[in-house]
Amino acid sequence: MKAGGRDVGVSDLSNLGGGGRTLENDYDDEYSEDEDFFAEEGGGPNMARRVSFGEGNLMGLGIEGNDHDLEEDSAETKKHRIRTTLLQLEKAKQKPVAFSVRAKLGFIAGTKDLCGNLRDYLVTFENKDYLHIIEKFNNDWWIGRVVREGCDFCFIPSPLKIAHLRETLKNRKKGHRYSGGGISSHHGSDLDLNSQAAHEEYSRPAQMDSYDYDMDPKDTGPLNLGKKSQRLGKKEQPYVVVPNMRPVVFVGPSLKGYEVTDMMQKALFDYLKKKFEGRCNIVRISSDLSQARRNMPRTEENRAICEDYDRIYELGKNLQLVILDCDMINNPSQLEKTGLMPINVFIKINDPEVLKRLIRWRGRQQMRHMSVQWMAAEKLCQCDPNVFDVCLDENVFEEACEHLTEYLEAYWNATHPVLPEATHPKAFLNKLDMKVSVLLSGAAEWRRNYFKSSKCTHKAHSAQS
Repeated sequence: MKAGGRDVGVSDLSNLGGGGRTLENDYDDEYSEDEDFFAEEGGGPNMARRVSFGEGNLMGLGIEGNDHDLEEDSAETKKHRIRTTLLQLEKAKQKPVAFSVRAKLGFIAGTKDLCGNLRDYLVTFENKDYLHIIEKFNNDWWIGRVVREGCDFCFIPSPLKIAHLRETLKNRKKGHRYSGGGISSHHGSDLDLNSQAAHEEYSRPAQMDSYDYDMDPKDTGPLNLGKKSQRLGKKEQPYVVVPNMRPVVFVGPSLKGYEVTDMMQKALFDYLKKKFEGRCNIVRISSDLSQARRNMPRTEENRAICEDYDRIYELGKNLQLVILDCDMINNPSQLEKTGLMPINVFIKINDPEVLKRLIRWRGRQQMRHMSVQWMAAEKLCQCDPNVFDVCLDENVFEEACEHLTEYLEAYWNATHPVLPEATHPKAFLNKLDMKVSVLLSGAAEWRRNYFKSSKCTHKAHSAQS
């Protein structure tokens, strides 16, 4: 995104409201670099439909008008921009979830790299966290929240913003100068000095604008890239599109289609249907869901699989629990490449003799297939415990139900945050103005500390040289 001919980055989030930006203006949805991410991950028109923001959600894509000098950026203008930004953030809390993603890297908002007025309103998440995206704020930032209890709505970096941060880290690791002369590489910030000075009212000393003298080669700035991400040149998407509600899939104690397994799973289905009445959908899937892929072509052979796949996404839009009764899913590894990211529930029988006894009680016909069922149960027990979200190994049915209910209730609370009570508009605006004042005073204090630390660092390096 361009702001008066300059790239808008992490440090000037306070300016994302933009000059001339009003909440009443609605802009038509148009192509942006974010859609490259959706096209690659979605792989088809069905996925493009799922992650579409729709009209009216791309308000304020940038700062309109010509470049403005630092003197023209008055305190009142900055206050208005911050106020408008926070107002849109508050309004987003009342909107439905547009789509959901699973993070493939971490993002740390509390680092010294992110030095804007609204740093406290940036999200912090870890690798493999799930994010609910409400709307697009601009090309660099989304509005959403981490699917976790107690997490509030914040600004989430878009794939385009993370790509900018990756490029900055790549250049820093190579030790190259940035193009344009007066550009700072301070701890992963991708802003040039002109943009930073215009929007943050400070600049670094001229002697320090070429290299980051105190840069740690292992420092990755706000990105928590993990072990595999030392290869910063490798282009991979930071997010994977997933259903708004992760579907619940039961496996075990043995193979489906045999009486012991079907009996135990049916008992749990009946319990959940009653316990979460009005909050869950039990969906029977007869197709081979393990063959489903995000970019699966819609051929005649794959029609049933695509329909079931789409149905899971559609049911997740209502933010109700989606419980799958899959005939052909007997191991969590079968759904690893589908992109559904299900909640795997393992019904475990610790003692093999107990399973054999249950099979014998079901009659001679079931006893003929005892070896097959026993081997399937052994294979499930040998799986890595981390592939299961819930392991029901209780010997009493009521205790197993209580264990499952506790997990699903926690997941329900994580996906349904408690919204603040409606207040009088005047009281709400007064509270909003107080937040703006706190942010502006905090930014002034940060600038004073920044100048002080920058001068001390420069003197130390000058003494060493």
